[in-house]
Amino acid sequence: MSNMISQFFNDPHIRHAVLVHFPVVFGLLGILPLLALLMTGLKSKPVRIVCIAWFLLASGGAALAANSGEAAEHNLREQSPNMTQEERRAVHEHEELAENGWIWQLVPAALVLLTFPNKGAIRKTAFVVSCVAALGVAGWVGLTAHRGGRLVYDLGIGVHARTVPDAPPARGPAVDDDDDADDAASEKPSEADAAGDEPGDAGG
Repeated sequence: MSNMISQFFNDPHIRHAVLVHFPVVFGLLGILPLLALLMTGLKSKPVRIVCIAWFLLASGGAALAANSGEAAEHNLREQSPNMTQEERRAVHEHEELAENGWIWQLVPAALVLLTFPNKGAIRKTAFVVSCVAALGVAGWVGLTAHRGGRLVYDLGIGVHARTVPDAPPARGPAVDDDDDADDAASEKPSEADAAGDEPGDAGG
């Protein structure tokens, strides 16, 4: 357990891999609390607070993930200075998508705030726009996560070298350690057997 905690704080790649799950989960599923608010007729104050808190958590998670991602990128440049042009471009694209991504999560949160007034027109309009914004956030999060997954699973960037354990010794057929000369001697007929097979003995 202590080793896992130590790796989390000392290895920026592991820290980024852990923290990135928060904006992914909250960002992709942000439409769910909004649908719950719709089921209440946009009248439930607690559900509205849940919606706002949901996107605030998504924003905070995105900020933490972006910060750990910058540290991971800095570490990557030091450990892998000979990256190919394709690898550098993939890292840059992922960074551009993730940079300032925490701001996008605040848009649906602010729009949900506008549903608090009692005027029906303002409430309904703000809710509809917040749903559109939440879907936009989900698309952005999905694309950013896809680009990050390509870095790891397709290009192997930020992954420790895999150590392959030594193969166990093969279990083949038993090896005969006896001398071949002994085997040949055992197969050679004895003099007594050879004498018994002479023609004269066979006639007697």
